[in-house]
Amino acid sequence: MWFVRREVRSTGWPGMAGFALIAFSVAIFASALVPLHTRIKEAKADVESLRTKLHAAPSAAGSSASGDRLANFYAFFPPLNSTPDWLRRIFALAEAQGLRLEAGEYKLTRERDLQLSRYELNLPVRGSYAQIREFVAQVLTEVPASSLDELRLKRDDPSSSTVEARIKLTLYLGGEKAS
Repeated sequence: MWFVRREVRSTGWPGMAGFALIAFSVAIFASALVPLHTRIKEAKADVESLRTKLHAAPSAAGSSASGDRLANFYAFFPPLNSTPDWLRRIFALAEAQGLRLEAGEYKLTRERDLQLSRYELNLPVRGSYAQIREFVAQVLTEVPASSLDELRLKRDDPSSSTVEARIKLTLYLGGEKAS
């Protein structure tokens, strides 16, 4: 005990602060880092276990699961013969916003490698910015197999609230028959 008191007096306050920092560091290491190292080892063991299971699984089961996923993917898209219904829906959404769709350009493209068709709509529209924005938002929400490819806005007079827009939408369609 006498030896410890003598050493404490000889080191002074700076030495005591150093010893306190060392003791604090050891406590932090023991309470925080050691459990983290244990968790890392457990996670690595889990990863190895999953890798082993993945490599041990037969490849035929993987291909049938991927075939099911592909079938589910194609099942999402509406059938090609439902195009008039979707166009009526789009035109009704425009009318609900007070927009009038002028003569647009329409183009059907069938993909060779995929079981999908694309129906591209290029629509000139006149109205307020809010009407056009709401129309586009509603189309993308209520016509789930659609995408907005391009939106061009033009206002000739800065004081006018009327905006001329060119909206390019694509409607993705699946096979020929409705299921």
